[in-house]
Amino acid sequence: MRNYRDLTPHEVERLKDEYPITANRHLAIRYDVSIDGISKLAKNLGWKKDRSSVCTGSGGGHTPTAEEEAWIVQHYPNTPNPEIMQRIDIAERTLYRIARRYGLKKDKRYLSRMRRANLKEASRKCKELGVYMENAERAKIMWQKTKMRPREEWPGYKPGLKPWQQPGMTRRKYVQGRQKAEETMRHQRKMERFRIISGEKQQTKLRLRTNITHSASVQKYRMIQEYDYFAIEGEVDVICYDEQTRRSIRSEETARRHGLKVEAADE
Repeated sequence: MRNYRDLTPHEVERLKDEYPITANRHLAIRYDVSIDGISKLAKNLGWKKDRSSVCTGSGGGHTPTAEEEAWIVQHYPNTPNPEIMQRIDIAERTLYRIARRYGLKKDKRYLSRMRRANLKEASRKCKELGVYMENAERAKIMWQKTKMRPREEWPGYKPGLKPWQQPGMTRRKYVQGRQKAEETMRHQRKMERFRIISGEKQQTKLRLRTNITHSASVQKYRMIQEYDYFAIEGEVDVICYDEQTRRSIRSEETARRHGLKVEAADE
């Protein structure tokens, strides 16, 4: 079997015309080159398969051999379907049938990588075609037309209507949005509480209580307001005093009963 680098310029030109509409399996037999060699040459020269031919697959009803099915089972999770179909010379429905038979699924990391690549390519094409600029100009024109209408006719929030009665909103969407927002807030409070306990700096302005009960927090606040005690950042269960503090033995005993530590500032 020949190396794909040994192909003559005339063969490469002919292969360039045949590659988009011919299965790699047939090309490998015709040019006496391995299927991997055909794929590597196409990748180096930037050749692409014709999508319609790829989806149609083999018109002769090629039946994959045991070795070919084993190759599909091994490479299916991390290989594009068009590449598998052209390599084995099978139709798309045949590939799906084999995948169902063996319970094959695409790898999640592979799917995530392909989605990012597709989004990046789509963004690049949109920038080249000026789609973003065109949308911005269209939005600007729509906004200029909207400003000429009465405020009650503007799209969006309508005064006097319930949140789930607003344009484009239903009760189900409203409830789902509230549930998602509450779940996000619970997670954020949990992470902030963990940062405070760990001695790290908060990333939000949420005011949280950690390691102390509600009654202890109230007692701590009362002592700070009435007797000039003060707290230490990062130690929520400690309250301190100094020379300017009007100490109250009864308040300190109550604070200790609630689990607070009363310490002098010098310590």
